[in-house]
Amino acid sequence: MKYLKITVLAFFVTLVLSSVGVNATMYTITELKIPINNGLATSNQVVKYDAGGYHMLNKFDCKDNLSGDPRAIMGYIRALVGGGNVSVRKELPKGTNVVFDSYTTDPGTFYTVYYSKKTLPTSATYWGFWTVDYNK
Repeated sequence: MKYLKITVLAFFVTLVLSSVGVNATMYTITELKIPINNGLATSNQVVKYDAGGYHMLNKFDCKDNLSGDPRAIMGYIRALVGGGNVSVRKELPKGTNVVFDSYTTDPGTFYTVYYSKKTLPTSATYWGFWTVDYNK
C-alpha cells in the first residue's frame, strides 16, 4: 500500500509540473537505508544536461528501523564535476519541496546525500523524490 501511495503521489506531482510547462525530471528514491551515527547514504548518479534549472528534494517519509518513529533527515546535492561542489545542507521536512540552488544550476553529473539530523544508534529507511532541472 505504501508503494501505491508513493507512485500515485509521484504521478500527481509529475502531472502538475508538466501542466505548468516545467521541463523537469523526477526520480523516486525508495527504501534508501540511512546508516547509524550520522552515516551518509547516497543516491544513484544522474546527468543533468541543461544549465539553469535547480534541484529539489521532497521527503515522503523516513522511519527508524527499530522503533518505527519518524526520523529527521538532512540532505544535500553533490556534483562530480567542478571539484565536487556541494550544495548547502538542508533539513528535509516531510512533504515539503526543498530547493537547492547553490552549485546545482550547471550541467553535469550529480547525486544526492542523506543523513540523520541527530546522531542515533539505529538506522532508518528513507522514501522521497529528487527533481532535476526544477525552475522556480
